Amino acid sequence: MKIKSKLSLTLGVTLQILMMSSLHAEFDWDDVNLEIHRKHYNNLPSVEESDAQLRVSTQFEPFLKKAEEVVVQYELEDSIGLRLIHRHFDLGEKQVMAENYELVKNVPSLVTYAHSIEEVQDKKALPASWIFSGNADQEALLFEASSDPEIRASSYKLQQNPEFFEEMNTLLRDHQLNNLLSVAILKRDSLVAKKGEIYVEANTLPKNKSIVQVWNKNNKSPDSIRTSWSFKGPRQPKCVRVSQCIPNDRGEHIVYGWHQ
Repeated sequence: MKIKSKLSLTLGVTLQILMMSSLHAEFDWDDVNLEIHRKHYNNLPSVEESDAQLRVSTQFEPFLKKAEEVVVQYELEDSIGLRLIHRHFDLGEKQVMAENYELVKNVPSLVTYAHSIEEVQDKKALPASWIFSGNADQEALLFEASSDPEIRASSYKLQQNPEFFEEMNTLLRDHQLNNLLSVAILKRDSLVAKKGEIYVEANTLPKNKSIVQVWNKNNKSPDSIRTSWSFKGPRQPKCVRVSQCIPNDRGEHIVYGWHQ
């Protein structure tokens, strides 16, 4: 039995995923209008702009409570959360922002940067986060991708629950947060923080690359911008991944993340 699920993206950007009887959701990058995606991504706000808007929103806290109820209802709390919508780097023609596991100076890392479509396909990356346009008829725009093995498994869970996207779309629109928060797969298999450790992201060196590594949590800085939220529920009551972004005096950013 084959079920076809189609997510229509704003301005013709289309994600088309086939839900097969196998354990994997199949995705075809040929269905994405890369030029329109590039223009949209490069016009995303800075992390400071998004954070400032979120801080003054009176809808954020009530939204979080309702979003958690939806995530837990669909039993997705072990992998699905929210990300602050923002841009660190620009995309070139026929590029997608994607994350991969790499060794950086012999340190295990999650590295995000602009990839050509050929690189993304070779690495078998899949969409890992989505932005809702605010239009009820247009469901999700591609935000960023990842080649982490968990992305494929979590994508399959999402395809089994298409109503989840509909409900999150409605919640974000009703609370006027669709331009600030994205739905994201936060769980990763390739780099897992242990108790007492944090995820730290820096986009200082090498140029135009965002590098996430595991550090001791004592390195966490109080001067930070929170950039992701996940939900505690009955299936994973003790683990919440949090990440925060800290700008420095050179206009670069360091993002801290940890489990609590």
